Amino acid sequence: MNQILGFLLERGITIRKGPSYLTTQLQIIFAEGDSSFSGRLLHLILELKHEWDDLERKIEDASAELARIAKQDDGCRRLMEVPGFGAIVLTALVAAIGNGISFRKGRDLAAWLGVVPRQHSTGGKPGYLASVSWETSTCNA
Repeated sequence: MNQILGFLLERGITIRKGPSYLTTQLQIIFAEGDSSFSGRLLHLILELKHEWDDLERKIEDASAELARIAKQDDGCRRLMEVPGFGAIVLTALVAAIGNGISFRKGRDLAAWLGVVPRQHSTGGKPGYLASVSWETSTCNA
């Protein structure tokens, strides 16, 4: 997508961010056969578009396979009840921790993931907020 945007930008055609805008603009370019593009450049952009479409299909296939795996695995099915976890995160988490027996309690898992309470210190007295910081902790994983 970025290569296509770069080729179009070299020709003075700017397009808003987002794949839908690029797709719309490419349809217009190919339908009208813009004379500011050489035949070779149009062919190159078309090849890049096919490569982009192929990559999108591969991503969809991989996502569907991960969703199927997540539905079949008991650990993933239990984690699916947690809002915000998708098939990619679930399968990666289950692959990394297995059944979780290496963690004594949920707090240990949270620390391993790097989900720790945010600390605010003033005058040498530490205070912890209830909010969660997604900062990466140092751990041997």
